[in-house]
Amino acid sequence: MFPEYRDLTLKLRDDDLEFSMMYQQHQQLDDQIKRLSNDALLAQGEDLESLKRQKLQLKDQMYRYLKDIQV
Repeated sequence: MFPEYRDLTLKLRDDDLEFSMMYQQHQQLDDQIKRLSNDALLAQGEDLESLKRQKLQLKDQMYRYLKDIQV
């Protein structure tokens, strides 16, 4: 996800509860988006664009978190 922060991401995923929760939520959104994108019937009942926005916001939040720790 963030190649420049690969090692830090792995460490925080295991050691930092807040980051770990963000990472897990991002993965869940990603899985849900993939599932909906592959099934037109499921996508009709869900707001795919809203899920994508949530995922992007979470990714931005994780990036800021990583940058703040790196300083």
